[in-house]
Amino acid sequence: MEPKLLPARYSLAILFLACAFCCHAQSRVIEVHLEKQKPAVKSTIWAFPLEDDTVPLAELRPRATGLPDEWKAYSVTDDFPQALYQGFCAGKVDEQTCMRKFEAWQRDTTDYSPYPVRIFLMVAFGRDGSGVEHVMFDTDGDYDFSDETDYRLGEQPPLVRMAYERVVNKKIVPDITWVELSDRFGERNLLMWETTQGRFSLDGVEYACTIVPEGSYNRHLCTIKIATRNGSAEYDLKEYARLGDAWYLLDSLAPDGRYLRLECVPDAEGREAMQVGFSPSIWRAGRCISPVISPESMYCWIFGRCRAAPVCMKSVIITRIFMPVSGIADSRSSASRTIPQPNCAALWISMRCRGR
Repeated sequence: MEPKLLPARYSLAILFLACAFCCHAQSRVIEVHLEKQKPAVKSTIWAFPLEDDTVPLAELRPRATGLPDEWKAYSVTDDFPQALYQGFCAGKVDEQTCMRKFEAWQRDTTDYSPYPVRIFLMVAFGRDGSGVEHVMFDTDGDYDFSDETDYRLGEQPPLVRMAYERVVNKKIVPDITWVELSDRFGERNLLMWETTQGRFSLDGVEYACTIVPEGSYNRHLCTIKIATRNGSAEYDLKEYARLGDAWYLLDSLAPDGRYLRLECVPDAEGREAMQVGFSPSIWRAGRCISPVISPESMYCWIFGRCRAAPVCMKSVIITRIFMPVSGIADSRSSASRTIPQPNCAALWISMRCRGR
């Protein structure tokens, strides 16, 4: 018996409903792919002291080639765990040293590549016949300076574009950054400056997204700017953004800042969050982490806007935090209010220490 075909009008109706369902499902998750950009306003990733082959575990660092006589190369990386693991896989460090450090970092080696990754940024210094100091940057990330520009120190570009590699989701990917030489903290450093930018559309509205790191693309150290023709707003990761008629959670960000995931949360307004307009989160204080804390009384600094809470207390539950930014919260209160002011950079809680 042959199956009966549905009338054309029913088939079209089913197709329309299926398309509507798919579009609705797709709009629940927004994936934004961003690209590295030279920042219009400096936004530092970090300041790394330039290190040579005299530092501990110097065998993990690459050797520079193509340098004039008497020149010396220095290198930095923002991913030392990858350097250590690939060094272990290459037989440069023993297993005990590698695993001891990974255990201390509470990291898993399976998140890193066993293959050589060009994760180091290299800079070299030397002097000419007159004693004037010069500098070269390994801009293409191959550790070879024979094709690089020689600058008199102080005459190099303010920001130099440098290429390197990193591991993202266990894959080796190319990356770029902009660097500046600095003498901060009494030693010569390499500062990395960058932002990432991308665009996405939702319900016919175009959005521009910019990630501004302040130390790294870690959750607590970057600002996410989302703009339309009508204005812009700034968020932290794990905060909620109002896009059109719906709330979206800024769910996750790749460690290189080039992938942002947003998820639609229909009941966002009923949730707790350290964000203006939301009920503040319930915080449970952690164990005492400093041996010099006074047993009398102290101030605990809790970063607002979904930032980390390094509370050096024990067995203290802050049931609700509510206060103007400049005020003092009472940890004994169980009342619930929304934070009344924007830019809640930090909340200070005064309470008694109950011991370690």
